[in-house]
Amino acid sequence: MIDRESYTPVHQQVADILRARIDQGELAPGEKLASEGRLAQEFEVGRDTIRDAIAVLRAEGRIVTERRVGSWVREPRQLVPVDVVGPARVTAHIPSPEERRRLGVGQGVAVLRVEREGQEPMLLAGDRAVLVIPGA
Repeated sequence: MIDRESYTPVHQQVADILRARIDQGELAPGEKLASEGRLAQEFEVGRDTIRDAIAVLRAEGRIVTERRVGSWVREPRQLVPVDVVGPARVTAHIPSPEERRRLGVGQGVAVLRVEREGQEPMLLAGDRAVLVIPGA
């Protein structure tokens, strides 16, 4: 499973395998991942490698982690259509910790900022907002 001769870092290979298990439904939404120790044994790597792989998946928003409890496959988010009417400027950025809490986004998930003249900017979670542009 792990190719130690590969130029791909081992933690990335582990993350790729776990991501494939999630995508194929082998690890279902809400399901708890095996412990770091058990995953380290399965992949024959150190716990630091497992922690790094889990950090990759957490940054992608695929799993959530609770300290001293474990990690779970994240429930899929419902997409929310947002109409962008009239001239607007849309930018994306990595949110501040306060923006992450307010919008409920995982680490590494981008935030979309929609600015319209004369209006307060609107912040949207990049993992569930769908911008609908009339005529597009």
